[in-house]
Amino acid sequence: MLSRLVVAAALLFGTGIFAYAREEIRLREGIAPGSGKWAHTEAVTSSAGGTAMIRDVVDPSMTAYLPDPLT
Repeated sequence: MLSRLVVAAALLFGTGIFAYAREEIRLREGIAPGSGKWAHTEAVTSSAGGTAMIRDVVDPSMTAYLPDPLT
């Protein structure tokens, strides 16, 4: 068990997964206009080409993966 943990940690550090900071950026304060009384939730679907499509977004945001500022 310990050897699996060591291997997993080595793979994570080796691929540089910790070199990026994840920051969520809200696109507006509060909810989107006109969506305050919606009873449905966000839906994620994929196109035939594999592109993800998100609809019925009430609280729009983006996630930025920023590089380490020291590199």
